[in-house]
Amino acid sequence: MEIPFFRLEFENPKWTICAQDTTAEHSMKQILALSDAGRFLHSMNFRISLLVSAFTLIVAIPIAFYAALQLERISITAARDMQYELTRALVKDVAQPVQLGFSGTVDERLNYVIERAGENFQYARITKSNGVIMSEQGSAIATDQLTALEQQVAESLTPYTSEDGFQLIYPILSKKGKLRGTLVMVWDPAATYAALRKSLWHEAEAGAVLLLIASTICFLILRRVLSRPLRELGTSVNLITAGQYDRKLSTSERRDELGEIARRIEGLQITLAEGRAATNARIQDQHAQTRAVDQLRQGLAALARRDLAYRMNEPLPGSYEALREDFNSALDGLSNTMGQVLGSASDILGRSSDIRQGSGDLSGRIHSQSDALGDVAQSMGALTQSVQNAAEGARTVNAIVGQAVDEAQNNAAVVEHAVSAMQQIEASASKIATIIATIDDIAFQTTLLALNAGVEAARAGESGAGFAVVASEVRNLALRTSQAATEINTLITDATSHIENGVNEVHNTGDVLQHIITRMSEISNRVSASAEGFVSDSQELQALSGRVDELGTLSSANDQIVERNTQSVDLLRDEAAHLDTLAGAFTLPRTQQTSPSAAAA
Repeated sequence: MEIPFFRLEFENPKWTICAQDTTAEHSMKQILALSDAGRFLHSMNFRISLLVSAFTLIVAIPIAFYAALQLERISITAARDMQYELTRALVKDVAQPVQLGFSGTVDERLNYVIERAGENFQYARITKSNGVIMSEQGSAIATDQLTALEQQVAESLTPYTSEDGFQLIYPILSKKGKLRGTLVMVWDPAATYAALRKSLWHEAEAGAVLLLIASTICFLILRRVLSRPLRELGTSVNLITAGQYDRKLSTSERRDELGEIARRIEGLQITLAEGRAATNARIQDQHAQTRAVDQLRQGLAALARRDLAYRMNEPLPGSYEALREDFNSALDGLSNTMGQVLGSASDILGRSSDIRQGSGDLSGRIHSQSDALGDVAQSMGALTQSVQNAAEGARTVNAIVGQAVDEAQNNAAVVEHAVSAMQQIEASASKIATIIATIDDIAFQTTLLALNAGVEAARAGESGAGFAVVASEVRNLALRTSQAATEINTLITDATSHIENGVNEVHNTGDVLQHIITRMSEISNRVSASAEGFVSDSQELQALSGRVDELGTLSSANDQIVERNTQSVDLLRDEAAHLDTLAGAFTLPRTQQTSPSAAAA
């Protein structure tokens, strides 16, 4: 930003100042000085150093105070002891001069003691027993009190000492113990106290200097031992906040709490780096899962439209590629199965039409046979009533029976073809049942896949909610496919049952026709014999007429059986057409969309 006096260029973590004039530079220096002073006063080094100094003062001040008191007591005691010694020595030294009246000697010896006492001396007076003052030195004080005390000491011959110990009055005695005079000594401890205070003040100044030096050394040591590692830790935390997790901390090699914190920060960096890598991997996996779910959704939508030609052609990343391959493989199997179902349904429809046509032809022939047998019965009645025309009637009957035998043989061939067609239909129905079982198995496998997908989606939590919906739709589609396969299997089972009944009836029809052929052969033989001697065999002709009536009844029954077979074949054809419609609803790949003939082949 630009201001009139100076410009600040921000560079993390410092500012570069470009001064534009002397006043701006001076102002900026003051600001930075204040800022540095503020940071210094708020720094941990200064606070710890200040705290150490405070604790040192808290401990040192009482100790120093106690030491000063002890020093004062010792100094005063020493001063008192010296005063006592000087006073007692002076009393001994001036005893003889006082007795002899040598005032000069008394002054000399008193001055010697005063010189030794120094500044502690205040007042001294030597008085003879008769009250004459031989020597007096020092500043004047209240002498009345001293005079009274001096009189008491002279009377009692006992030294006097004041309460503070600085006023001494001693009697001057001869060797024999007679009073020669008195000595008054007054000491002033002010000089001792002044010297003591001066000494203590110098010691306090030296202690303050030592404390300042110790605090400075403590600050420098803390700056090296604590401040720099803390700044390094702070820089590392800032880098971690900025997303950089690769900074190596030299403080981690320390074995103290800061080293432990540095190692914890490095561990945090490793954890955050691993977390970021895991997050990136999870994001990539989510992208891959989204792609897989999108393609699977499109595939399931195609399945919902019954489009079996759809394939997941775009490769999927990672483990989802196996899902794509399994899905395409499942669609390949399902489309192949549905192609076979479609071909089998078309084949069944064609063969049922052939059976329907053959059954119609068989019904017409049996009806014709029934009419022929009626004619035979009428002829046999006429032959019975008119024996004269027996030979002619026998020949006519022989011709008619021969024709009936030929027709019966032809009908037998038709029945064999019908039986063969029924067996082929039965075989096709068995294949369809197998195919339906395959479809049901595929639906069951698809249901299991959908359940597994639902479980995996539930494990994935909210990110797998969409995949759970897709798995549910796949499971519903598999259930619908299984239900349709069950319905188709039921229809095939019913059709197979009807086909088996039709085959049995056709077999019975074949047996009856064979029996008819045999009987017709016998009739032909007997009619030939009757041509030579029918008159004698009239009773046998009556029996033959009854058998012909029975044959007519059997032909009518065979006609009814063929009509029922025709109805069963019609029902089979309708069911085959319905199966073809169901299978045709699925869209198959072009390579599997074959014609019914090709499917049958």
